[in-house]
Amino acid sequence: MNMLFSRLPAEIQLKVLSYCHIQTILSVQATSKAWKTFIDENENSIYHSAAIVHRFIQPDETLDEVQLTHPGRWLDDVEGWKDLCEFAQNVFVKPEMT
Repeated sequence: MNMLFSRLPAEIQLKVLSYCHIQTILSVQATSKAWKTFIDENENSIYHSAAIVHRFIQPDETLDEVQLTHPGRWLDDVEGWKDLCEFAQNVFVKPEMT
């Protein structure tokens, strides 16, 4: 993990990650054991915040509410915020924006 970034409080690190594209978060996670551990330990928080920041969901929606209010089979395999973000990134974001 970058030493300067790691000196920031965890809340700030989580906020910064939530603004990254989903693919960037996945790439960062693959760069080191420290990043993988940090992201794994905070996965729900990071991806829930990312879903809000990238406007995949409304700020007050739970995952259950999203699955109930967005009909269709596209959410059938979504088991968590990470799954939702990965799917939404692939479906709703234009290629030139990724």
